[in-house]
This record gives sequence, C-alpha cells and structure tokens, in this order.
Amino acid sequence: NQINLFDRLLTIAKRPSTLIIGVNTIALGAVGYTGAKVLIAQKLPPIIEDQLSNILDRPVKVGSLSNISLGGAEVKGFSIPATANDSDRINIPDIKVAFQILPVIFTRTLPVEITLIKPEVYLEQDKQGTRVNLKTQTHTGEESIYVDTKVNVKEGKITVVPYQKQPLTVPVDGSGRYNPNAKNKQKQVIYDFKTKIAAAVANIQGQTFIETGKT
Repeated sequence: NQINLFDRLLTIAKRPSTLIIGVNTIALGAVGYTGAKVLIAQKLPPIIEDQLSNILDRPVKVGSLSNISLGGAEVKGFSIPATANDSDRINIPDIKVAFQILPVIFTRTLPVEITLIKPEVYLEQDKQGTRVNLKTQTHTGEESIYVDTKVNVKEGKITVVPYQKQPLTVPVDGSGRYNPNAKNKQKQVIYDFKTKIAAAVANIQGQTFIETGKT
C-alpha cells in the first residue's frame, strides 16, 4: 500500500550510500554551475569587445561580469573611448542586464532589459557640422533570433559641444525600446526621456522608424 511504499522510500533515503550519492550529485552540479559562471565571466567580455569594435569600427572596452545567472548579469564598466580623430566618447560605470529565455523557444524573440547607471556621453561637433561619426559594419539578412530590447537610463549625463562654442551638459533619465519583431513589421525605436536644460524640464516622447528615419 501507499504507507509501505513511503516507508521503503524513506528507508532508502536514509542509507549512507544514498546520502553520499545525493550530496555528490548536488556538489557536482554546484561546481559545474560555478565553473560555467567563471568561464562566462572570463571569456564573454573579450568577445563582446571584439564584436562591438568590429561593428562600430572603433575601440570598445567591456569591464568585468558579475551576478551572472540564467536571467541576467551585471557589467562593471563599459566605455567607447575617444580616438585620435574623434573626441566623442561614452562611459558607463554600471550596466544591469536581465533577459528571458523561454520566449526564444516559442517566438524566436529574446526580451532583454538593459539598465544604464550614470552613463556619460560626450559629443563634439566638428567643422563640417557632424556630431556623431560612426561607420557601423553590419550584415543584412533575416535575424535568426529577434532581440526585443528595452533600455533604461538612470542619472545619465550628455555633454554636447557645438563647434568652437561652450559645451552644454544636460541630465537624462528615461527609457527606450526597440522590437525588431513588431507586429506592424516596421522596425522602430520608442522612447520616453526626461531632461533639464537650465531651469526648464523637458519630456521627450516619440518613435523613430529605422528604415526611413521618420520621427
């Protein structure tokens, strides 16, 4: 009967051999998980650096990874430093990344939420009037996985320097979202930011279509 079966299972569970096997299994699983996190922490930052450097065609530095789990990680330091030909630069002390794996299986979409803590952006206009000069190297074709990306900005700061004029620094807080698998099939960036210029507070809300640039 059910009581005898429960007693037998309890007796087996109490055996020293069963306890040893159980403890060893848990220990091996913990070691494997810990080892995987260590491997990711060591190997992933250089890969990200290389990939982003190739896409942006300029140096990118990625700091150490911490708090690695099946649902996210934390990047301690990210920067795109100035170069000899371009003084524009980005520095982010802390980035928190959260993602969900299950939607990839059913919809080929990976929801990712990225929170930028105290990012600093410096943009200097050249004599041609250009503020941002990025020559991105991307490959066309259908994506195997769509990355539904939401970006939060906390205590951000953007410094804009008009050509041969004094710099203007404004604080920025808010969020933006890019979903390449949107139902309307038009790739767009949706954003909602708050900033302050002098004594005025400005709320910036809108959307920009990637293909046409219409905003």
